[in-house]
Amino acid sequence: MVGLRSTPVLRLLLLLCALVLGGRSGPASAGSLAVLDGNIHRLLNDDSGWTLHQAEGSNGVAVYAKPVPSLQMTAFKGIKRLAADVDPAHLFDLIVDIAGQKRFSSMLVESRVLASQPDSLAYFQVIRPPSLVPGSHRFWINSSAVDRAVGGERGHFKRSWSVMPATTMGEVRQDILGRYPDAVEVVISHGSWELDPQPDGSVLYIYRTVSHPGGGIPDGLARMLAGRTLPGNMLDFERAAAGD
Repeated sequence: MVGLRSTPVLRLLLLLCALVLGGRSGPASAGSLAVLDGNIHRLLNDDSGWTLHQAEGSNGVAVYAKPVPSLQMTAFKGIKRLAADVDPAHLFDLIVDIAGQKRFSSMLVESRVLASQPDSLAYFQVIRPPSLVPGSHRFWINSSAVDRAVGGERGHFKRSWSVMPATTMGEVRQDILGRYPDAVEVVISHGSWELDPQPDGSVLYIYRTVSHPGGGIPDGLARMLAGRTLPGNMLDFERAAAGD
């Protein structure tokens, strides 16, 4: 671990974030590390307002878009039927295994858990310069809620995340920038991974996200990058789960 190693200290900072940021929802339980932006996640979880951005192709992923007025940005949602040879529980284990994601993601330079509880995580990730945005690494420091029985339904999995406010995690941020002086922090990023079992026995694989890479990238280019990379992110996890 780097930076804030004490779980009690980290938890206190997260609780303070929940108190001072009006739109943020506090930890789901007394031991939870997750402090999510409740307003953004309610909008992402609402099935209304999404319009088709990219029809389902040979990869099986249909992409939808939705405006997020409070951020003046566009959210994206990918939906596909999970491949029959992929175990949803195993796929979700990969989604939750932050440190292990480096083995199948070529973009990740670092992926490290700062603290964890059964229902939540705090972590950071560093990626290589995104496509069409050469020269600068990107990093984010997130808190994440982990639910393995959404609404009490066994086998219905969901991991949601929001970035940590820039007023927290100063030591972690300094450590990252000390090793990657060119890095740009992603300060807008919220979303979720969900595996939703259906009555016919299939599983809907859903990825929701709204983010901006920062560093002066124009909003139009940021939208294009988000919509273009979403299917690939989903398929990387699915292929990794099928190959294990």
